[in-house]
Amino acid sequence: MSQHSATADPDLTLANDLYSEALSKAEDEEYDEALALLAEARQAAPDHIGLYLTAAQILASEREDYAAAEALLAHAEERRPGAPMVACARADLQFQRGEFEAAEREFRAVAGVAEVAELARAGVARSLVARSRRLMDRGRHDQALPLLEEANSWEDTAAARLNQGICCHALGNAQESYQHYSHAIDLDPDSPVSYFHLGALMADCGEMERAAAAFAQTLTVDPDYPDARHRLGSAQVTLGNLEAAANVLQPELARDPDCAECHYLLALVSMSLGNAEAAIPHLEWMAARNPDDFLTAYNLGAALVGAGRFADALPHLHRARRIDPLLFVEGWMKDEQFAAARDRPEFGALGNASGTEPRA
Repeated sequence: MSQHSATADPDLTLANDLYSEALSKAEDEEYDEALALLAEARQAAPDHIGLYLTAAQILASEREDYAAAEALLAHAEERRPGAPMVACARADLQFQRGEFEAAEREFRAVAGVAEVAELARAGVARSLVARSRRLMDRGRHDQALPLLEEANSWEDTAAARLNQGICCHALGNAQESYQHYSHAIDLDPDSPVSYFHLGALMADCGEMERAAAAFAQTLTVDPDYPDARHRLGSAQVTLGNLEAAANVLQPELARDPDCAECHYLLALVSMSLGNAEAAIPHLEWMAARNPDDFLTAYNLGAALVGAGRFADALPHLHRARRIDPLLFVEGWMKDEQFAAARDRPEFGALGNASGTEPRA
């Protein structure tokens, strides 16, 4: 908000100085100090509505004290009835409250006023994007898309383009989704979220090299972006770049020991590299948390067989056969990883779907 120019009025000069100091405190996230300075400034210059609007904005966005913010806006309205900036501030307060339709109406009402046109148009676009997100959260991507298209007509933003891409992706229109993600990246190349969604789109389209590149770029922009490392690791596994996958996944697992995807992918990498022993701890971690998952029990049994630990493998293989007898038998009879175990007497019951599991 613009400051009032200094005048010969000492009270207004003091208010402006306090206002400048309050803005600086707010930029440093020292909100209590900023609010105190703004209150002091209002005592010196009670007709300076910027002091009310800035304090209301801090109270709403940083303190979620909407009642106090509304009271300040009412005071500003009393001092300058019908001021467009007050109308925009009230619309922003409604947005902060989650009243997106009401905010949109308020912003539209002043969008033709030159003084606040740019701010109001951006507010309309922001409100439309927020409304679309609510629809998307309920899976109504087809209803969200027209709102996002209208948002772009008010202001072409990365947020609107990104969400258009998400909608088109969900609706099966990969080409349009790609165009919107690319446009979002052009508008905001420092935001990781568009790179991540572009990577997910490329992975779904089977373009794994492009998916890996997009996930890698996500991490370049934000090294801690959620899910990006294991998605990059998964893409590298699919591409057969096993060492590269391990180099991505191991640091991620060290950062997040409960990353199930990392455990699974590192187990797969270890087994593919012929190191069954290294896969076992990851699969044991998974089995402890989901003992009725077929693939976990099956692969843990396979890893133990690969490590020559036949007796340890047997309970897990019986569990896999019990979970899905037909799928287990098909794998057991065909997978080369079981060649060392098929002819051993203790595994005799595993060769057919009707074999019985030994009693403990």
